[in-house]
Amino acid sequence: MAAKLAEPNQLKYSTASKRVRHPFVVKALGGRGRQLGAHWEWLYPLMLIEFRRLRRAGVNMSNQLVAEMGVVFIEDSEHHFFNARLAVNGKPFTSLLTPRRIRDFLERNNIVYRCHKGKKQVNEEKQMEINRAVARHLGCLKRPFQDGSPDPEHQYNMDESHFVIDLDDGNPLDFVDSNPRLYAWTRCR
Repeated sequence: MAAKLAEPNQLKYSTASKRVRHPFVVKALGGRGRQLGAHWEWLYPLMLIEFRRLRRAGVNMSNQLVAEMGVVFIEDSEHHFFNARLAVNGKPFTSLLTPRRIRDFLERNNIVYRCHKGKKQVNEEKQMEINRAVARHLGCLKRPFQDGSPDPEHQYNMDESHFVIDLDDGNPLDFVDSNPRLYAWTRCR
């Protein structure tokens, strides 16, 4: 069924050459075209939820990481039908996560590569200053533990906290309408 110019929701464009307007339809209405298979309808929302969670946690996402995330969802699935044993047209479900399929997932959810704002690479002097500040801070934390002065009931596992120093200037994946990240350096006192 061809799209018609008379449809009110249809995207229409026109060109003008020699003062003659030529209207034409460029894109079909939303919902038309190839439909996703049931296995993709199951996987895409899970991947989107995990993508949002990891993005909020500060993980720089890439196409490869998104693909690996999808494979892990399939392999760890306890769903009675959508799991690693599923074969679509004779191919295992995990082998269907091709770069083209990942691109489709990203386009459907308005996820694009985004450059970091500002220069994030630091010179050697600044790197040494950061290393000294971290070493001094860790030394300050270590001394009371050597004395045995902190109350063991007020201590918690150090694995639950960590330092994050982001010096990467790569291109992470992010949503189209997201605000640019604000990077702030805090000083250890």
